This record gives sequence, C-alpha cells and structure tokens, in this order.
Amino acid sequence: MTSKYLVASILIISSSLISSLPAPQSSETSSLNPSSSFDYGDYGDYNAVSKAATPVRNNDLGDLLRTGSSLAQGFLALLGAKEFRDQVSRTVSTGLNLTGQIAAVAGPLVRTAVSQAPTIINASRAAIQTLGSEENQARVRQLSQGVGLVASQAPELIGQGSRLAGSVIKAANDTAPLILDG
Repeated sequence: MTSKYLVASILIISSSLISSLPAPQSSETSSLNPSSSFDYGDYGDYNAVSKAATPVRNNDLGDLLRTGSSLAQGFLALLGAKEFRDQVSRTVSTGLNLTGQIAAVAGPLVRTAVSQAPTIINASRAAIQTLGSEENQARVRQLSQGVGLVASQAPELIGQGSRLAGSVIKAANDTAPLILDG
C-alpha cells in the first residue's frame, strides 16, 4: 500500500518538475517552421534608451526579509502603544453594543412582519385579480400605444435638441470675443 503512495508521489513530483521546465529553443530557422524567421524583438514599443535609464532593482530574499521584519516591527510598535490598544478596545465594544441593539430591535420587527403576512398575502391576491381584469388590460394596451408613439418621435426630438445646443454654443462663441473686447 505504501509503495503505491510512493510511486504516485514520485509521478506527481516529476510531472510538476517536467511541466515547469522551459521548452528547448533553437536559434536557427527551420524549413518546417517558416514563422521562426520573424524578428520578435521589434514590436515598435521597445526603446533601448528608456531601458538603459531604468534603474535595476535587486529583488532578492534579503530585501524581502528586511521588508517583512520592518512591517512586523511597525505592527508590534502599534500594539505596544497604549492609545492604540484603547482605541481598538473602544471600537470592539462599540461594535458589540451595536450588534446587541440590532438584535433587540430585530426581534419585534420580525414579529410584526410575521403578523402582517396574511394581510400582505390577501392584498397581493386582490392586486393580481385586479391587474388581470379586462379593464386594466385595455389601459395597459392604451399606455403601450402611447409609449410607442413617444418612442417613434424620440429621434426627431433628439435632433431638435442637438440643433438647439449647437446654436447656443455658436452664439456663445460669437459673442465671447465681443464681451472680451468690451
């Protein structure tokens, strides 16, 4: 049984190592791959001068550890400050107090909502029956025809509005030099 786990773990580790290795690259062009002669170095956005002016950063493990220790020291300094601890305790007590007040208000609110449920259900049934009547359906048809008429006139109204705005802008541009000249 353990040999199965050993073989499975070796296969998983080897497959993860193989998939993380880069594919071999060749610098010579192949007749089977005509696109390999394309120059990938010049896409038009590369600037050698800007690359030379960019400072080189050394992102090594030492920098990461120094940053982590600096963050930890800052956090511990915050925890050491009495004012910070007092502020955190006041914030937590305020949150707990608010939660208690919400729970106290929610109980009666839920009871009231549950007691009103039959009334809401009956009113909903009456509204559905009223909406299903022939008179209301005729009103909805009449309303939809009116909306269709307004929608058909919308392009003309928009055109008139844009012409008006253009006229106002032209008038402002024509009178601005006269006002400035006095």
